[in-house]
Amino acid sequence: MKCCCFNPANKHTVISIVGLSISFTELILASIYNFHAMGFAMSVIGLLTSSLYIYGNFRALQQHGSNMRSTNSNDETQQTLVSQSTTSLNILKAQMAAEEEKKSARWSGVVWVIYICLIVVLTGMSFCRLVGLFRRIEWRQHLDGAFPAACGDWATEHGCTRITLTSCTRQGSIPDSNSVIFDEINDQVLNTQIKQCINHLEGSKLMSPHNLNDLDTNSNLIHVTFNSAIFGFIDDMYIMQLPY
Repeated sequence: MKCCCFNPANKHTVISIVGLSISFTELILASIYNFHAMGFAMSVIGLLTSSLYIYGNFRALQQHGSNMRSTNSNDETQQTLVSQSTTSLNILKAQMAAEEEKKSARWSGVVWVIYICLIVVLTGMSFCRLVGLFRRIEWRQHLDGAFPAACGDWATEHGCTRITLTSCTRQGSIPDSNSVIFDEINDQVLNTQIKQCINHLEGSKLMSPHNLNDLDTNSNLIHVTFNSAIFGFIDDMYIMQLPY
């Protein structure tokens, strides 16, 4: 008589393949536009752990099949006479093996739960990154080198602030401590200072112009993006330096 049993390794293999796909997706999303260090690091961990689980599950499936064939073969050629001492020794070995298997299964369960939590977090990070990269990006392409005339209605409601020397779209006054004054006549030196300032900010990236430190001109439209530390949301900042 043959018995068909469910092998948990099959379920783990499917989940691990899904986790591998999600980790690879996050790896790509974290690497484009503005590099997101945390998303990249977690995606690498997800790729490694998913690969190890897939390899281990396939090995477990192969071992399960080998054990089934071995059991069937032993049933057909079972010995009829076994000494009492050999039987006792086999029982003791089986009990010890069962105890070790319980301990191993307990730790494996804990590691599996941590892995599932990692994949869930990576799924959320991938979704947030997709939203940050591809939602409401058309307006970026319509500036034609000109400083944005105003914040869009949707942007104002979600945190856009347009600051000039004379006005700000937000209510209230801006503290003097937030003022940035460059006492510099040479445009190229000023552009170099701005680029150095951008490079020193965590999560920031100069999008355009890439050769800002080589430009000896003013009135350049400078586009900077900022990554949020955890989920990789993208904030855009536009700067234009004018003679004052």
